[in-house]
Amino acid sequence: MAAAPDNLPKAVVSGYAPSPFFYAQTSASGAVRWVAWSGDVEQTRRLVYDVLKQFSPHAQVLLKVDKQDVPDGPVWTRYHGEAPLAKVVGAIRDNEPFVFQDGYTQLCVRDDDTGEYIALDEYGLLWIYADDDRFVEVCRRNGFEERPEHLISDGGHYRRSLADAAEQRDRFLRELDLEEVD
Repeated sequence: MAAAPDNLPKAVVSGYAPSPFFYAQTSASGAVRWVAWSGDVEQTRRLVYDVLKQFSPHAQVLLKVDKQDVPDGPVWTRYHGEAPLAKVVGAIRDNEPFVFQDGYTQLCVRDDDTGEYIALDEYGLLWIYADDDRFVEVCRRNGFEERPEHLISDGGHYRRSLADAAEQRDRFLRELDLEEVD
């Protein structure tokens, strides 16, 4: 695993420091998704791994990388593949700084058996697309309080780019055999 230079999250906003939170959002069609955030990267890591423990062994992965050179961005390069969940978790562990601290990436992992999925976005927000209340307990167990909160992505922010992000991205892609898709 590449060494993390620090414990800083993917994005920062001056004065944005709510305690860890999560809450449900329901679309007009009734679809539920949960959003969770913590300024502590280690706490976010624990939550991601705990949520993934709830998934079946069959996973699909979508990695989105912001091209960063587009003035009207973001414009994403997308990589997709299928892998056993244990292999996905291993690749995440091997590349934690890239997954949890690079503000120009989004990682989505989908449970093939249930259709539930997570997305760790470029701001460090964890989105859980599931209408199963078992994720409420997972969030609480990891120290997240259920309450609505202003999201870090709602205002001006700074996303950080890791110096070796391209190297870490390439390693992640190789480990999971992800291929670029349209």
